[in-house]
Amino acid sequence: MGEEKRVHDRKDIVLPLLVEAGEQQFTGESVNLSAGGVRAWLDGDLPFGTKVKVHLVLPTLGEECVVDGEVRWSQKNPQGGFLVGLQFLRVRARILWALNELMRGL
Repeated sequence: MGEEKRVHDRKDIVLPLLVEAGEQQFTGESVNLSAGGVRAWLDGDLPFGTKVKVHLVLPTLGEECVVDGEVRWSQKNPQGGFLVGLQFLRVRARILWALNELMRGL
């Protein structure tokens, strides 16, 4: 069996989010979240490697945050929608603090 390679702890938390990929926008919600990325249900598919902007409101900040990210994987759900893994890139210090506080508080 493969060895787990995660650097960041992840927590199951549901937050609404918007993902921008160029001119396209997809809505959805997080399944789980970490300081390094998010697993989310989206209403559209994104290919591996697509650069995105993830918009979400972190409860520890109470305002919308925008984080650059990249699609690491995507799976179609037979009932509709897509489960995607998004890796965060270039996370600003304030947002990283809020993510870490959220992880500690759950």
